[in-house]
Formats: sequence, C-alpha cells, structure tokens
Amino acid sequence: MLRLRVRTRPARRRPPENETDLPKTALNRRRESVRTGRKVCSRGRNTADEISVTGDSANSNVAPASELGVQLVVDAEHFERIVRGGIARAEVSVDIATADFKAMMVPDGTRRSARSIVELFRALADRGVEIRLLHSGVPTRPALEALRREIPTGLTIRRCPRQHAKLVVVDSRAMYVGSANLTGAGLGAKSDGRRNFEMGFWTHATGLIDRALEHFNALWEGHRCKECQRKAICPVPLEEPQLR
Repeated sequence: MLRLRVRTRPARRRPPENETDLPKTALNRRRESVRTGRKVCSRGRNTADEISVTGDSANSNVAPASELGVQLVVDAEHFERIVRGGIARAEVSVDIATADFKAMMVPDGTRRSARSIVELFRALADRGVEIRLLHSGVPTRPALEALRREIPTGLTIRRCPRQHAKLVVVDSRAMYVGSANLTGAGLGAKSDGRRNFEMGFWTHATGLIDRALEHFNALWEGHRCKECQRKAICPVPLEEPQLR
C-alpha cells in the first residue's frame, strides 16, 4: 500500500521581503490571531500524520483522510466548499493562484440572480479582508470591466505567465489545492452538464499550508523572476492589470 507521509511542524510564515524590516505587519498580526484557532481544525496533531492513498481503509490502521483534516473535493463540490464555504467566509485574507481569471458568477443561494467574483472580492475588502490573486493569462473582458468600475481596496492582482498551479488559501488556516481555475466551469457554479471535471483537496494541515504559502510568496514577491528563462513572454514581471 502506497502511503504519503505528511509531517506537521510548528506554525510559521515567512513574510515577504518588503515586510522583513517590520516586527509584524497589521495583516500578519491578524493572520496570526486567526491561525491560533487553526489548531482546533487540525485537531492539534504535532506528530507525523499518514494519509492512505490506496487500499481498504476499513482494514488499515491509518486514519481516514477526513480525520486528518484533508477532504477530497470533486466537480460541483468545488463551489460549495471552496467559494461559498471558504472564500466568502474569509475573515483576514484570501490568497489565490490560478491559470485563468474570469468574472465567474457567484449565486447567493436566496434568489436566481448572482454577482461576479469581483463583487464578492469587493464585499470582502469592505470587511477588511486582504486578497492576493496571482494568475497567468489575461483576465477576461467581463473581469476587466468589473475591475474598471472600481478596483476593490485590499485586492492586489499580479500576473506570471508560468503560473499554472491552482491554490486557494483562506485566513492562512484552510487551503484548496487541485485542478480548478477561478472560472465558472472550475470553481464556479455551472451546472453538472456544463462544468469541468475537477478534483482537489481541502485541508487544514498546518505544515502543508505553510509550505504552499512559502511557494506562493516566492512567486508573489518575484524571487523566481531573476532565474526565469521565459522573459520573452513576460516583458513586465508580475504585471498588474491595466485598467485605464
């Protein structure tokens, strides 16, 4: 039986270079306060956790993945788990990595109308949530039009043509890693007959989240740009959208 061994370690977060001269930024202080509650989500495990990848869990001494704070997310479950149950409930921060960025619609569940993900970002920003969005392609026209109306305070968007990972981290304590882009057919609410076949994991595992954020921050702050050999397709590293 193949096993994936995940070792958790004490919660720590490497700040971006532009924050290293400060003892703690306001955002990091807020994230740290939320992270304290994450120990409950991860059930306070400080020893090595094992996740059974194959085999019959009923005949195994390995705990089910759900008990280790890791849940499989498939197809339409992405919208309920990641968008409605994760992003929309953020208290401090949302970090998103995606290849495609579209103005996907987000139904509110009470009426037939829906708002775009940009409007959701605006509502989160109004509550003081900091949002970082790293994508690779050019945002679609509806997304740019929504941003032009008024880019939400607290939302920063950067572009890296090599970015292909799909990642959502909410409040530094819950994370999605999988195949779904920030599109209606990916993380969005398109019907089963029209959406993509997607799969990923939703987790509260502290060690995994810390490692993912270290990688995200390295891309976000441009640490990988110096050694990049694709500069011909990236004339403006970490370009932010031109809205005027």
